[in-house]
Amino acid sequence: MPSGRRKNFAKLNQMEVSEYQNIFLNEDEHWWYLGHHELLLEFVSQAEKVLDLGCGTGGLTKKLPGEVFCFDISPEAVELAAKRDLPGLFLGDGASLPFADETFELVVCNGVLYTLPEEKAKKCVEEISRVLKKKGTLLIDVPALEVARGPHDKTVHTVKRFSKKELVSLISEADLNVERISYHNFYLFPLALLIRQLQRFVGAEPHSDIKKENWLKNEILLSILRLENWLIKKGINLPFGLSLFALVRKA
Repeated sequence: MPSGRRKNFAKLNQMEVSEYQNIFLNEDEHWWYLGHHELLLEFVSQAEKVLDLGCGTGGLTKKLPGEVFCFDISPEAVELAAKRDLPGLFLGDGASLPFADETFELVVCNGVLYTLPEEKAKKCVEEISRVLKKKGTLLIDVPALEVARGPHDKTVHTVKRFSKKELVSLISEADLNVERISYHNFYLFPLALLIRQLQRFVGAEPHSDIKKENWLKNEILLSILRLENWLIKKGINLPFGLSLFALVRKA
């Protein structure tokens, strides 16, 4: 990659560099990533061409079917994702996709929109709509509810935590149809909210919530997320949570 281009992309980097390494080391086993990935994969159908927009360090990408193209705006994330031997990997910007109209049957946008200013988030969803085929599927997952903002949000440079109404509005403006939308991380929400409110009250320093957990705690928390995933798959929309999932179709 030319050094000048790398510097330009680095200016757009939306997360602390150290956090990419942290994610790379933990996302294959950590309950949070496993639970999130499994929810998205529950709604993945077979597709010839798939785009993972904002793939981060590639933990979800390697689980997707079909011919997968994936990119991230962060050079550090792309370098780590490259260690997973992802053939369709490149450095790119979700607001300017280098693909023809109606290229993909499936687009995954996991943990991306929350890092973007409002106008860029709109442009990103418009670009997704452009490259998505008619009847194609878009899967979105974002952090939810500003009341749940905590020190971790500072580490990952969260611009916005979405409500259901806000995410539906963003998607609808791009002429896409929300087929399913649900909060998740529902059962953990009350305790997490209490902890984050206390952290804000005492002025806790920015830090990552992601770290290696002991086996038992990891399995218990993953089991909770798997129960929620089962409920959502059965058609039950959870009323609040730390995260927000949407299944979207293009008419």
